[in-house]
Amino acid sequence: IHHNNTEDFDSGWSAGGTKNARVTNLVVEGNEVYANVGPGIWCDVDCIDVVIRQNRVHHNWSQGIQYEISRNALITGNVVWENGWGSREWCFGAGILVQNSHDVAVEDNLLAWNANGLVVISQERGQSWDRVTNTSMRDNTIISTADGPQAHAYCEDWSGVLFERASNNRSSGNRYWYPETEGSDVRFGWGNRGFQRLADFNAASGTNHGKYIDTATMHQVLAATGVPSRMEAEDTATPLSTEPSTPVPSPVPLAERVQKDG
Repeated sequence: IHHNNTEDFDSGWSAGGTKNARVTNLVVEGNEVYANVGPGIWCDVDCIDVVIRQNRVHHNWSQGIQYEISRNALITGNVVWENGWGSREWCFGAGILVQNSHDVAVEDNLLAWNANGLVVISQERGQSWDRVTNTSMRDNTIISTADGPQAHAYCEDWSGVLFERASNNRSSGNRYWYPETEGSDVRFGWGNRGFQRLADFNAASGTNHGKYIDTATMHQVLAATGVPSRMEAEDTATPLSTEPSTPVPSPVPLAERVQKDG
């Protein structure tokens, strides 16, 4: 699934590699998804009981994998690299993004060289999608460039419930690598605060067993999965696909989106 959206349609609304809406029991498995102008794999609006597993997703203009205003998903065993460099404003441009969704598990994925790593976003979207609850980010490996990509962040731009303890948004066992020591840039986000140090993020978010890996381990992981040992588009900070002329828009309330989609 590659080089889609050649006509430069609005990739924040309805263009990219794949976009699924109002589907149940969807399985997206074993695909190579790359060089699309927009997200690579995208579920948006009322996707239920979805499995996204063992895909290779790379060099897409925005998110590698995006699960938006949907519920009940397992995202596992994917290799996701060098996505999001065309749309990295705020917390977007993630390798894997869970956006206004609940009951989602993201586990055992490799993310490398993305504009941002593993991100959960809560925005005011209407109806039940305002409640981002029961998300589990577990045992993922996130390899980042220097100078700013957030490896793992929870982002909310309104008075929602993302950070409430009862919402049960949790993270455990994730592994991180950066080329530089801590203290020079923001690497993690929780409670609308940025953290330069992993220990501070773990304490604030209640994360269990998040840790760094060394450079030798990083190279072993990349070699085992066939991912380049450095960012290929490093000089331009853009993916290998063509950058669209339209920016990513602000999110549209669900009621308006359903009316337009229908």
